[in-house]
Amino acid sequence: MIDRIKSLSDFFNKENENPSSNINPTLFQKYSLFKKWLISNGAIFTKNLDFPYTFGPFNLIGCKSLSDINENESILLIPKKLMIISKELLYLNEYIEDIEDDLYEDTDMSTLYLTLHLCLELDNKNSFFRPYFDLILFNHNYLDDFTEENLNFFEEDDNIIISIKQTLDELDELYNVIKEGKYFKTITKKNFFFCYSQVVSRQFYIDKNCTALIPLADLLNHNNLMVHYELYDSENYVFKYTDSFTVSSDINKDIIPTYIKEYPKNDIDSIKEIKPFNINNINNSTESEDNVNINDNDYFSISTSKGERIDKGKQVFNNYYNGGNKYLLKNYGFCLIDNKYDYTLINFNIEKGKDIYLDKYLEIVFGKKYKTNSDPFYNILKIKIFFNEANFFLVKYFRFFYFYESVKDIKQYVNYKFDIDLEISFIQLSIERLKLKYNCNKINELDELENELFNNKEKINCFKVNALIYRITQKRNILHQIDLLEFILRIIIKYKKEIKCYKDLLLYQKDFVNISRYDTDENSKIKLIKFIIKSHNFVS
Repeated sequence: MIDRIKSLSDFFNKENENPSSNINPTLFQKYSLFKKWLISNGAIFTKNLDFPYTFGPFNLIGCKSLSDINENESILLIPKKLMIISKELLYLNEYIEDIEDDLYEDTDMSTLYLTLHLCLELDNKNSFFRPYFDLILFNHNYLDDFTEENLNFFEEDDNIIISIKQTLDELDELYNVIKEGKYFKTITKKNFFFCYSQVVSRQFYIDKNCTALIPLADLLNHNNLMVHYELYDSENYVFKYTDSFTVSSDINKDIIPTYIKEYPKNDIDSIKEIKPFNINNINNSTESEDNVNINDNDYFSISTSKGERIDKGKQVFNNYYNGGNKYLLKNYGFCLIDNKYDYTLINFNIEKGKDIYLDKYLEIVFGKKYKTNSDPFYNILKIKIFFNEANFFLVKYFRFFYFYESVKDIKQYVNYKFDIDLEISFIQLSIERLKLKYNCNKINELDELENELFNNKEKINCFKVNALIYRITQKRNILHQIDLLEFILRIIIKYKKEIKCYKDLLLYQKDFVNISRYDTDENSKIKLIKFIIKSHNFVS
Protein backbone atom coordinates (compact mmCIF):
# COMPACT_ATOMS: atom_id res chain seq x y z
CA MET A 1 0.00 0.00 0.00
CA ILE A 2 2.84 2.40 0.81
CA ASP A 3 4.23 2.18 -2.74
CA ARG A 4 0.76 2.51 -4.26
CA ILE A 5 -0.02 5.65 -2.31
CA LYS A 6 3.34 7.20 -3.17
CA SER A 7 2.82 6.34 -6.84
CA LEU A 8 -0.61 7.93 -6.84
CA SER A 9 0.66 11.06 -5.09
CA ASP A 10 3.48 11.36 -7.64
CA PHE A 11 0.98 10.84 -10.45
CA PHE A 12 -1.16 13.80 -9.36
CA ASN A 13 1.90 16.04 -8.95
CA LYS A 14 3.85 15.01 -12.05
CA GLU A 15 4.67 17.83 -14.47
CA ASN A 16 3.01 17.49 -17.87
CA GLU A 17 4.84 18.21 -21.09
CA ASN A 18 4.12 21.23 -23.30
CA PRO A 19 2.03 23.43 -20.96
CA SER A 20 1.24 25.71 -23.92
CA SER A 21 -0.73 22.86 -25.48
CA ASN A 22 -2.42 21.85 -22.21
CA ILE A 23 -3.65 25.33 -21.34
CA ASN A 24 -6.28 27.28 -23.24
CA PRO A 25 -4.30 29.50 -25.71
CA THR A 26 -6.16 32.62 -24.59
CA LEU A 27 -5.42 31.81 -20.95
CA PHE A 28 -1.77 31.08 -21.73
CA GLN A 29 -1.47 34.53 -23.30
CA LYS A 30 -3.04 36.10 -20.22
CA TYR A 31 -0.40 34.40 -18.07
CA SER A 32 2.30 36.06 -20.20
CA LEU A 33 0.68 39.48 -19.68
CA PHE A 34 0.28 38.73 -15.97
CA LYS A 35 3.99 37.88 -15.66
CA LYS A 36 5.00 41.14 -17.35
CA TRP A 37 2.61 43.06 -15.08
CA LEU A 38 4.18 41.48 -11.98
CA ILE A 39 7.76 42.23 -13.01
CA SER A 40 7.02 45.79 -14.11
CA ASN A 41 5.43 46.48 -10.71
CA GLY A 42 8.26 45.14 -8.56
CA ALA A 43 7.47 41.47 -7.91
CA ILE A 44 10.64 39.44 -7.27
CA PHE A 45 10.61 35.80 -8.32
CA THR A 46 12.76 35.38 -11.45
CA LYS A 47 15.63 33.59 -9.67
CA ASN A 48 13.85 30.39 -8.75
CA LEU A 49 10.24 30.37 -9.96
CA ASP A 50 8.45 30.03 -13.28
CA PHE A 51 4.86 29.54 -14.42
CA PRO A 52 2.47 28.44 -15.82
CA TYR A 53 3.10 24.70 -15.86
CA THR A 54 0.53 21.91 -15.70
CA PHE A 55 0.54 18.92 -13.38
CA GLY A 56 -1.34 15.64 -13.14
CA PRO A 57 -4.20 14.13 -15.16
CA PHE A 58 -6.39 17.22 -14.84
CA ASN A 59 -3.71 19.71 -15.99
CA LEU A 60 -3.72 21.61 -12.72
CA ILE A 61 -1.86 24.88 -13.31
CA GLY A 62 0.98 25.72 -10.95
CA CYS A 63 4.58 26.91 -10.62
CA LYS A 64 7.89 25.08 -10.77
CA SER A 65 11.44 25.78 -9.60
CA LEU A 66 14.04 26.80 -12.18
CA SER A 67 16.84 26.04 -9.73
CA ASP A 68 17.26 24.36 -6.37
CA ILE A 69 15.49 26.27 -3.62
CA ASN A 70 17.30 25.53 -0.37
CA GLU A 71 16.00 25.65 3.17
CA ASN A 72 15.41 29.13 4.58
CA GLU A 73 15.35 30.65 1.10
CA SER A 74 12.84 33.04 -0.42
CA ILE A 75 10.48 31.82 -3.12
CA LEU A 76 8.91 35.16 -3.99
CA LEU A 77 8.37 38.75 -2.84
CA ILE A 78 5.23 40.71 -3.72
CA PRO A 79 5.13 44.49 -3.06
CA LYS A 80 2.20 46.12 -1.36
CA LYS A 81 1.01 47.87 -4.54
CA LEU A 82 0.12 44.44 -6.00
CA MET A 83 -1.86 43.33 -2.94
CA ILE A 84 -5.63 43.74 -2.40
CA ILE A 85 -5.91 44.15 1.38
CA SER A 86 -9.26 43.71 3.09
CA LYS A 87 -8.86 46.40 5.76
CA GLU A 88 -7.95 48.97 3.09
CA LEU A 89 -11.23 48.51 1.19
CA LEU A 90 -12.67 51.42 3.16
CA TYR A 91 -15.27 52.34 0.56
CA LEU A 92 -17.18 49.17 1.51
CA ASN A 93 -17.89 50.53 4.99
CA GLU A 94 -20.55 52.76 3.48
CA TYR A 95 -21.76 50.05 1.12
CA ILE A 96 -22.69 47.61 3.86
CA GLU A 97 -24.14 50.20 6.23
CA ASP A 98 -27.76 49.24 5.50
CA ILE A 99 -27.18 45.48 5.98
CA GLU A 100 -24.54 45.47 8.72
CA ASP A 101 -27.01 44.68 11.49
CA ASP A 102 -28.29 41.64 9.57
CA LEU A 103 -24.88 40.02 9.25
CA TYR A 104 -24.16 37.19 11.64
CA GLU A 105 -21.71 37.79 14.48
CA ASP A 106 -19.41 35.07 13.17
CA THR A 107 -19.26 36.48 9.63
CA ASP A 108 -15.63 36.71 8.53
CA MET A 109 -15.60 40.36 7.52
CA SER A 110 -12.17 40.17 5.86
CA THR A 111 -13.38 37.42 3.54
CA LEU A 112 -16.67 39.25 2.94
CA TYR A 113 -14.95 42.54 2.03
CA LEU A 114 -12.66 40.82 -0.49
CA THR A 115 -15.61 38.88 -1.92
CA LEU A 116 -17.75 41.99 -2.37
CA HIS A 117 -14.81 43.89 -3.84
CA LEU A 118 -14.32 41.14 -6.44
CA CYS A 119 -18.05 41.12 -7.22
CA LEU A 120 -17.97 44.87 -7.87
CA GLU A 121 -14.56 45.16 -9.58
CA LEU A 122 -13.98 41.92 -11.46
CA ASP A 123 -15.38 43.31 -14.74
CA ASN A 124 -13.74 46.74 -14.43
CA LYS A 125 -11.81 46.97 -17.72
CA ASN A 126 -9.72 49.90 -16.45
CA SER A 127 -8.65 48.29 -13.19
CA PHE A 128 -4.95 48.33 -12.30
CA PHE A 129 -5.46 44.66 -11.37
CA ARG A 130 -6.88 43.73 -14.80
CA PRO A 131 -4.10 41.17 -15.60
CA TYR A 132 -4.78 39.48 -12.26
CA PHE A 133 -8.56 39.59 -12.62
CA ASP A 134 -8.31 38.04 -16.09
CA LEU A 135 -6.73 34.93 -14.55
CA ILE A 136 -9.33 34.79 -11.78
CA LEU A 137 -12.14 34.82 -14.35
CA PHE A 138 -10.70 31.66 -15.90
CA ASN A 139 -10.51 29.84 -12.59
CA HIS A 140 -12.82 27.02 -11.50
CA ASN A 141 -15.50 27.61 -8.85
CA TYR A 142 -15.06 24.66 -6.51
CA LEU A 143 -18.52 25.29 -4.99
CA ASP A 144 -20.02 24.17 -8.33
CA ASP A 145 -18.73 20.66 -7.53
CA PHE A 146 -20.94 20.35 -4.44
CA THR A 147 -23.93 18.93 -6.33
CA GLU A 148 -26.25 16.18 -5.09
CA GLU A 149 -24.85 13.91 -7.81
CA ASN A 150 -21.25 14.48 -6.71
CA LEU A 151 -22.08 14.12 -3.02
CA ASN A 152 -23.32 10.62 -3.83
CA PHE A 153 -19.66 9.67 -4.37
CA PHE A 154 -19.30 9.72 -0.58
CA GLU A 155 -22.02 7.05 -0.35
CA GLU A 156 -23.19 6.85 3.27
CA ASP A 157 -20.54 9.08 4.85
CA ASP A 158 -22.98 11.52 6.46
CA ASN A 159 -20.16 13.34 8.24
CA ILE A 160 -18.69 14.97 5.12
CA ILE A 161 -22.04 15.32 3.30
CA ILE A 162 -23.64 17.20 6.22
CA SER A 163 -20.57 19.40 6.58
CA ILE A 164 -20.57 20.39 2.89
CA LYS A 165 -24.32 21.07 2.88
CA GLN A 166 -23.93 23.20 6.00
CA THR A 167 -21.28 25.27 4.19
CA LEU A 168 -23.64 25.82 1.25
CA ASP A 169 -26.56 26.71 3.52
CA GLU A 170 -24.47 29.29 5.37
CA LEU A 171 -23.40 30.87 2.07
CA ASP A 172 -27.02 30.92 0.91
CA GLU A 173 -28.01 32.80 4.05
CA LEU A 174 -25.12 35.23 3.65
CA TYR A 175 -26.05 35.93 0.03
CA ASN A 176 -29.67 36.55 0.99
CA VAL A 177 -28.48 39.26 3.36
CA ILE A 178 -26.06 40.77 0.84
CA LYS A 179 -28.56 41.07 -2.00
CA GLU A 180 -30.77 43.26 0.25
CA GLY A 181 -28.08 45.96 0.26
CA LYS A 182 -28.81 48.88 -2.06
CA TYR A 183 -25.34 48.64 -3.66
CA PHE A 184 -25.52 44.90 -4.31
CA LYS A 185 -28.81 44.51 -6.21
CA THR A 186 -27.01 43.43 -9.38
CA ILE A 187 -24.89 40.74 -7.72
CA THR A 188 -26.27 37.34 -8.68
CA LYS A 189 -25.94 34.28 -6.51
CA LYS A 190 -23.73 32.69 -9.17
CA ASN A 191 -21.34 35.65 -9.13
CA PHE A 192 -21.31 35.86 -5.34
CA PHE A 193 -20.51 32.15 -4.97
CA PHE A 194 -17.81 32.40 -7.65
CA CYS A 195 -16.11 35.39 -6.02
CA TYR A 196 -16.40 33.83 -2.56
CA SER A 197 -14.75 30.62 -3.78
CA GLN A 198 -11.90 32.63 -5.32
CA VAL A 199 -11.31 34.61 -2.13
CA VAL A 200 -11.33 31.70 0.34
CA SER A 201 -9.01 29.65 -1.88
CA ARG A 202 -6.60 32.55 -2.53
CA GLN A 203 -6.50 34.88 0.48
CA PHE A 204 -3.58 35.06 2.90
CA TYR A 205 -3.80 36.16 6.53
CA ILE A 206 -1.96 39.38 7.24
CA ASP A 207 -3.03 39.48 10.87
CA LYS A 208 -5.96 38.13 12.88
CA ASN A 209 -8.34 40.71 11.46
CA CYS A 210 -7.06 41.14 7.92
CA THR A 211 -6.59 39.03 4.81
CA ALA A 212 -5.30 39.89 1.35
CA LEU A 213 -5.34 38.69 -2.24
CA ILE A 214 -1.71 38.42 -3.32
CA PRO A 215 -1.09 37.82 -7.04
CA LEU A 216 1.35 35.01 -7.90
CA ALA A 217 1.50 33.82 -4.28
CA ASP A 218 -1.95 32.30 -4.88
CA LEU A 219 -0.74 30.34 -7.93
CA LEU A 220 1.16 27.93 -5.68
CA ASN A 221 -0.80 24.73 -5.09
CA HIS A 222 -1.17 23.08 -1.68
CA ASN A 223 1.07 20.55 0.00
CA ASN A 224 2.05 19.66 3.57
CA LEU A 225 5.42 21.41 3.63
CA MET A 226 6.25 24.16 6.11
CA VAL A 227 6.58 27.61 4.56
CA HIS A 228 6.85 31.06 6.07
CA TYR A 229 4.65 34.03 5.24
CA GLU A 230 6.22 37.29 6.36
CA LEU A 231 5.92 41.02 5.85
CA TYR A 232 9.31 42.49 5.04
CA ASP A 233 10.07 46.20 5.39
CA SER A 234 12.61 46.73 2.60
CA GLU A 235 13.46 50.25 3.76
CA ASN A 236 14.32 49.43 7.36
CA TYR A 237 15.51 45.83 6.93
CA VAL A 238 13.05 44.39 9.45
CA PHE A 239 10.30 41.85 9.43
CA LYS A 240 7.06 43.30 10.71
CA TYR A 241 5.64 39.93 11.69
CA THR A 242 7.79 36.85 12.06
CA ASP A 243 5.36 34.06 12.85
CA SER A 244 3.91 31.87 10.14
CA PHE A 245 0.60 33.25 8.85
CA THR A 246 -0.65 29.70 8.23
CA VAL A 247 -3.74 28.99 10.34
CA SER A 248 -2.75 26.69 13.20
CA SER A 249 -3.62 23.03 12.88
CA ASP A 250 -6.05 21.52 15.35
CA ILE A 251 -3.53 18.82 16.28
CA ASN A 252 -1.41 21.36 18.15
CA LYS A 253 1.75 20.91 16.12
CA ASP A 254 4.54 23.25 17.13
CA ILE A 255 5.02 26.11 14.68
CA ILE A 256 8.58 26.07 13.35
CA PRO A 257 10.24 29.44 14.13
CA THR A 258 10.83 31.88 11.31
CA TYR A 259 14.36 32.09 9.93
CA ILE A 260 15.42 35.52 8.76
CA LYS A 261 16.53 36.40 5.22
CA GLU A 262 18.11 39.48 3.71
CA TYR A 263 16.35 41.24 0.87
CA PRO A 264 18.39 43.88 -1.02
CA LYS A 265 17.29 47.51 -0.76
CA ASN A 266 18.66 48.57 -4.14
CA ASP A 267 16.63 49.24 -7.28
CA ILE A 268 14.05 46.48 -7.81
CA ASP A 269 14.83 45.98 -11.51
CA SER A 270 18.45 45.12 -10.75
CA ILE A 271 17.68 42.50 -8.09
CA LYS A 272 18.76 39.06 -9.33
CA GLU A 273 18.85 36.96 -6.19
CA ILE A 274 17.93 36.92 -2.53
CA LYS A 275 20.56 35.74 -0.06
CA PRO A 276 20.27 34.37 3.48
CA PHE A 277 20.84 36.90 6.25
CA ASN A 278 22.55 36.35 9.60
CA ILE A 279 19.77 36.18 12.21
CA ASN A 280 22.04 37.77 14.82
CA ASN A 281 22.43 40.97 12.78
CA ILE A 282 18.78 41.91 12.33
CA ASN A 283 16.36 43.65 14.62
CA ASN A 284 12.81 42.36 14.17
CA SER A 285 9.78 44.45 14.94
CA THR A 286 7.64 43.45 17.91
CA GLU A 287 4.50 44.78 16.27
CA SER A 288 1.38 43.08 17.62
CA GLU A 289 -0.11 40.35 15.45
CA ASP A 290 -3.57 41.77 16.19
CA ASN A 291 -2.94 44.78 13.99
CA VAL A 292 -0.08 44.71 11.48
CA ASN A 293 0.32 47.89 9.46
CA ILE A 294 1.36 47.49 5.82
CA ASN A 295 3.38 50.35 4.36
CA ASP A 296 4.23 51.17 0.76
CA ASN A 297 7.75 49.77 1.04
CA ASP A 298 6.57 46.41 2.42
CA TYR A 299 6.72 43.09 0.63
CA PHE A 300 4.77 39.90 1.25
CA SER A 301 7.30 37.08 1.39
CA ILE A 302 7.00 33.32 1.02
CA SER A 303 10.06 31.25 1.88
CA THR A 304 11.02 27.70 2.67
CA SER A 305 11.57 26.79 6.31
CA LYS A 306 14.37 25.08 8.16
CA GLY A 307 14.72 21.56 6.77
CA GLU A 308 12.61 22.21 3.65
CA ARG A 309 14.08 22.36 0.14
CA ILE A 310 12.66 22.22 -3.38
CA ASP A 311 14.67 20.51 -6.11
CA LYS A 312 15.15 22.07 -9.51
CA GLY A 313 12.29 21.25 -11.89
CA LYS A 314 9.84 20.31 -9.12
CA GLN A 315 6.48 21.94 -8.48
CA VAL A 316 6.65 24.75 -5.92
CA PHE A 317 3.96 24.37 -3.26
CA ASN A 318 2.29 26.54 -0.69
CA ASN A 319 0.62 25.43 2.55
CA TYR A 320 -2.98 26.62 2.96
CA TYR A 321 -3.66 24.88 6.25
CA ASN A 322 -2.21 22.02 8.31
CA GLY A 323 -5.54 20.25 8.56
CA GLY A 324 -7.43 17.10 7.64
CA ASN A 325 -8.97 16.20 4.30
CA LYS A 326 -12.46 17.12 5.49
CA TYR A 327 -11.37 20.73 6.02
CA LEU A 328 -9.50 20.89 2.70
CA LEU A 329 -12.40 19.36 0.80
CA LYS A 330 -15.20 21.57 2.09
CA ASN A 331 -13.13 24.79 2.02
CA TYR A 332 -11.03 24.31 -1.12
CA GLY A 333 -12.62 21.44 -3.03
CA PHE A 334 -9.71 18.98 -2.90
CA CYS A 335 -7.92 16.61 -0.54
CA LEU A 336 -4.58 14.76 -0.43
CA ILE A 337 -3.83 11.04 -0.63
CA ASP A 338 -0.73 11.56 1.56
CA ASN A 339 -2.05 14.14 4.02
CA LYS A 340 -0.11 13.64 7.24
CA TYR A 341 -2.57 15.91 9.11
CA ASP A 342 -5.64 13.88 8.17
CA TYR A 343 -7.91 12.30 10.76
CA THR A 344 -11.08 10.26 11.15
CA LEU A 345 -13.59 11.38 13.78
CA ILE A 346 -14.94 8.74 16.20
CA ASN A 347 -18.04 9.83 18.13
CA PHE A 348 -19.08 8.25 21.42
CA ASN A 349 -22.62 9.06 22.57
CA ILE A 350 -22.88 9.66 26.32
CA GLU A 351 -26.35 9.34 27.80
CA LYS A 352 -27.59 12.55 29.42
CA GLY A 353 -29.00 12.51 32.93
CA LYS A 354 -27.38 9.20 33.81
CA ASP A 355 -25.43 10.76 36.65
CA ILE A 356 -25.27 14.40 37.72
CA TYR A 357 -21.49 14.10 38.17
CA LEU A 358 -20.76 12.28 34.90
CA ASP A 359 -20.58 15.44 32.78
CA LYS A 360 -18.19 17.07 35.22
CA TYR A 361 -15.93 14.03 35.24
CA LEU A 362 -15.88 13.85 31.45
CA GLU A 363 -15.14 17.56 31.11
CA ILE A 364 -12.18 17.19 33.45
CA VAL A 365 -10.85 13.98 31.92
CA PHE A 366 -11.38 14.77 28.24
CA GLY A 367 -11.59 18.56 28.14
CA LYS A 368 -12.59 19.98 24.77
CA LYS A 369 -13.10 16.50 23.34
CA TYR A 370 -16.32 16.26 25.34
CA LYS A 371 -19.06 18.32 23.68
CA THR A 372 -22.53 19.31 24.82
CA ASN A 373 -24.85 17.99 22.13
CA SER A 374 -28.14 19.46 20.92
CA ASP A 375 -29.58 15.96 21.08
CA PRO A 376 -31.94 15.87 24.12
CA PHE A 377 -30.75 12.39 25.11
CA TYR A 378 -27.00 12.33 24.44
CA ASN A 379 -23.86 14.39 24.74
CA ILE A 380 -20.94 13.45 22.57
CA LEU A 381 -17.28 12.58 23.08
CA LYS A 382 -15.29 13.31 19.91
CA ILE A 383 -12.00 11.47 19.47
CA LYS A 384 -9.95 12.23 16.38
CA ILE A 385 -7.90 9.39 14.92
CA PHE A 386 -5.03 11.26 13.26
CA PHE A 387 -3.08 9.68 10.49
CA ASN A 388 0.31 10.47 12.00
CA GLU A 389 -0.13 9.50 15.65
CA ALA A 390 -1.41 6.69 17.85
CA ASN A 391 -4.43 7.79 19.88
CA PHE A 392 -4.28 7.26 23.61
CA PHE A 393 -7.72 8.76 24.28
CA LEU A 394 -9.39 5.57 23.06
CA VAL A 395 -7.66 3.56 25.77
CA LYS A 396 -8.34 6.34 28.26
CA TYR A 397 -12.03 6.36 27.33
CA PHE A 398 -12.50 2.65 28.07
CA ARG A 399 -10.41 2.89 31.21
CA PHE A 400 -12.62 5.72 32.48
CA PHE A 401 -15.89 3.87 31.82
CA TYR A 402 -14.54 0.67 33.32
CA PHE A 403 -14.22 2.40 36.69
CA TYR A 404 -17.39 4.44 36.23
CA GLU A 405 -19.72 1.67 35.03
CA SER A 406 -18.16 -1.63 36.14
CA VAL A 407 -16.35 -0.75 39.35
CA LYS A 408 -18.77 2.14 40.05
CA ASP A 409 -16.08 4.07 41.87
CA ILE A 410 -14.61 7.03 40.02
CA LYS A 411 -12.12 7.61 42.84
CA GLN A 412 -10.37 4.42 41.79
CA TYR A 413 -9.96 5.91 38.31
CA VAL A 414 -8.45 9.09 39.74
CA ASN A 415 -6.03 7.05 41.86
CA TYR A 416 -5.46 4.35 39.25
CA LYS A 417 -1.98 2.86 38.92
CA PHE A 418 -0.83 0.78 35.98
CA ASP A 419 -2.37 -2.72 35.92
CA ILE A 420 -1.11 -4.89 33.08
CA ASP A 421 -4.23 -7.10 32.87
CA LEU A 422 -6.59 -4.11 32.84
CA GLU A 423 -4.51 -2.30 30.22
CA ILE A 424 -4.69 -5.36 27.98
CA SER A 425 -8.48 -5.28 28.30
CA PHE A 426 -8.65 -1.57 27.57
CA ILE A 427 -6.53 -1.88 24.42
CA GLN A 428 -8.60 -4.86 23.26
CA LEU A 429 -11.79 -2.83 23.71
CA SER A 430 -10.28 0.02 21.71
CA ILE A 431 -9.39 -2.30 18.85
CA GLU A 432 -12.85 -3.90 18.84
CA ARG A 433 -14.52 -0.46 18.75
CA LEU A 434 -12.38 0.64 15.84
CA LYS A 435 -13.06 -2.55 13.92
CA LEU A 436 -16.76 -1.96 14.41
CA LYS A 437 -16.33 1.53 13.00
CA TYR A 438 -14.47 0.15 9.98
CA ASN A 439 -16.98 -2.67 9.38
CA CYS A 440 -15.18 -6.01 9.13
CA ASN A 441 -17.73 -7.31 6.66
CA LYS A 442 -16.22 -5.01 4.01
CA ILE A 443 -12.56 -5.81 4.66
CA ASN A 444 -11.60 -5.50 0.97
CA GLU A 445 -13.24 -2.13 0.47
CA LEU A 446 -9.99 -0.19 0.82
CA ASP A 447 -8.35 -2.21 -1.95
CA GLU A 448 -11.43 -1.74 -4.13
CA LEU A 449 -11.32 2.04 -3.69
CA GLU A 450 -7.61 2.20 -4.48
CA ASN A 451 -8.03 0.00 -7.54
CA GLU A 452 -10.76 2.34 -8.78
CA LEU A 453 -8.32 5.25 -8.58
CA PHE A 454 -5.47 3.37 -10.27
CA ASN A 455 -7.55 1.81 -13.00
CA ASN A 456 -9.54 4.91 -13.93
CA LYS A 457 -6.96 7.67 -13.61
CA GLU A 458 -7.98 9.58 -16.72
CA LYS A 459 -11.63 8.56 -16.98
CA ILE A 460 -13.24 9.89 -13.82
CA ASN A 461 -13.97 13.49 -12.96
CA CYS A 462 -11.75 15.48 -10.61
CA PHE A 463 -14.31 15.70 -7.81
CA LYS A 464 -14.87 11.93 -7.83
CA VAL A 465 -11.11 11.48 -7.48
CA ASN A 466 -11.15 13.67 -4.37
CA ALA A 467 -14.19 11.85 -2.99
CA LEU A 468 -12.39 8.51 -3.45
CA ILE A 469 -9.25 9.86 -1.82
CA TYR A 470 -11.33 11.11 1.12
CA ARG A 471 -12.95 7.70 1.62
CA ILE A 472 -9.60 5.92 1.32
CA THR A 473 -7.88 8.12 3.88
CA GLN A 474 -10.79 7.87 6.32
CA LYS A 475 -10.55 4.08 6.30
CA ARG A 476 -6.76 4.02 6.21
CA ASN A 477 -6.62 6.15 9.39
CA ILE A 478 -8.70 3.55 11.22
CA LEU A 479 -6.73 0.59 9.85
CA HIS A 480 -3.43 2.24 10.70
CA GLN A 481 -4.64 2.86 14.26
CA ILE A 482 -5.74 -0.78 14.60
CA ASP A 483 -2.31 -1.94 13.46
CA LEU A 484 -0.54 0.25 16.01
CA LEU A 485 -2.77 -0.84 18.90
CA GLU A 486 -2.52 -4.51 17.94
CA PHE A 487 1.24 -4.21 17.86
CA ILE A 488 1.29 -2.62 21.31
CA LEU A 489 -0.98 -5.38 22.57
CA ARG A 490 1.33 -8.10 21.22
CA ILE A 491 4.38 -6.56 22.91
CA ILE A 492 2.55 -6.12 26.23
CA ILE A 493 1.35 -9.74 26.20
CA LYS A 494 4.78 -11.04 25.15
CA TYR A 495 6.57 -9.24 28.01
CA LYS A 496 3.68 -9.19 30.44
CA LYS A 497 5.70 -10.19 33.50
CA GLU A 498 8.40 -7.57 32.91
CA ILE A 499 6.19 -4.58 32.04
CA LYS A 500 5.25 -2.44 35.04
CA CYS A 501 4.37 0.73 33.11
CA TYR A 502 4.03 1.86 29.50
CA LYS A 503 7.57 3.21 29.38
CA ASP A 504 8.86 -0.33 29.95
CA LEU A 505 7.80 -1.03 26.37
CA LEU A 506 10.73 1.10 25.24
CA LEU A 507 13.08 -1.62 26.56
CA TYR A 508 11.90 -3.85 23.72
CA GLN A 509 12.53 -1.60 20.73
CA LYS A 510 14.21 -4.52 19.00
CA ASP A 511 10.66 -5.85 18.52
CA PHE A 512 9.51 -2.63 16.82
CA VAL A 513 9.54 -3.91 13.23
CA ASN A 514 6.77 -4.04 10.60
CA ILE A 515 4.48 -2.14 12.92
CA SER A 516 1.95 -1.00 10.31
CA ARG A 517 1.03 -1.83 6.73
CA TYR A 518 -0.39 1.65 6.25
CA ASP A 519 2.47 3.92 7.25
CA THR A 520 3.18 6.45 4.51
CA ASP A 521 4.46 9.30 6.67
CA GLU A 522 7.02 9.20 9.45
CA ASN A 523 8.31 5.84 10.66
CA SER A 524 5.83 3.82 12.72
CA LYS A 525 8.48 3.25 15.37
CA ILE A 526 8.48 6.97 16.12
CA LYS A 527 4.69 6.97 16.35
CA LEU A 528 4.78 4.06 18.75
CA ILE A 529 7.39 5.70 20.95
CA LYS A 530 5.27 8.87 21.10
CA PHE A 531 2.25 6.78 22.08
CA ILE A 532 4.18 5.06 24.84
CA ILE A 533 5.52 8.30 26.29
CA LYS A 534 2.11 10.00 26.09
CA SER A 535 0.42 6.99 27.69
CA HIS A 536 2.90 6.99 30.54
CA ASN A 537 2.03 10.62 31.28
CA PHE A 538 -1.60 9.60 31.80
CA VAL A 539 -0.87 6.51 33.90
CA SER A 540 2.13 6.34 36.20
